[in-house]
Amino acid sequence: MVFEYEYLKSQVNPHFLFNSLSILSSLVHEDSKAAMDYTGRLSDLYRNMLAHTDRNIVPLSEELEILDNYIHIQKSRFGDALQIDMEIAPQVAAEKKIIYLALQLLVENAVKHNIISKAQPLVITIAAKGNELVISNPLHRKLSTEKRNGMGLANISKRYSLITDRPVTYGEENGNYVVRLPLL
Repeated sequence: MVFEYEYLKSQVNPHFLFNSLSILSSLVHEDSKAAMDYTGRLSDLYRNMLAHTDRNIVPLSEELEILDNYIHIQKSRFGDALQIDMEIAPQVAAEKKIIYLALQLLVENAVKHNIISKAQPLVITIAAKGNELVISNPLHRKLSTEKRNGMGLANISKRYSLITDRPVTYGEENGNYVVRLPLL
């Protein structure tokens, strides 16, 4: 129950919602077309996150669509200082499955815990390698007082353990933070 609670809580992060609404407010005054696009993507993201909390496994292609909305929202905030490199063949995306909202949570963690600026862009790589999805980014930790409880990664690991004996691995490797998710 604790994992389920933390999972739901992480999906409606008040800071993310506050930042999203602040960006929307500024876009309304600057560019109404961009504001409409942003609102549509934000709406799609929240509809997906809240409407399917009973789902555990989804096609990778569907997860990538959800992630695309999240990335678009974050790029509205960070611009080119946030870069996502996708290395996933269309056939892999169509045939493989992963835990629902795992990618969005991992990208959110990278954004939350790393410095993102034009001088020091955050580059997140998402690559399908064999039977794994590897998510990595260089570590440029924020000097933040925000509590790091590891519940997001623990939640993903627990949800995977209910489906497969193949583990989720994560940690620092050569100055990068790397997460490996089994492709199902």
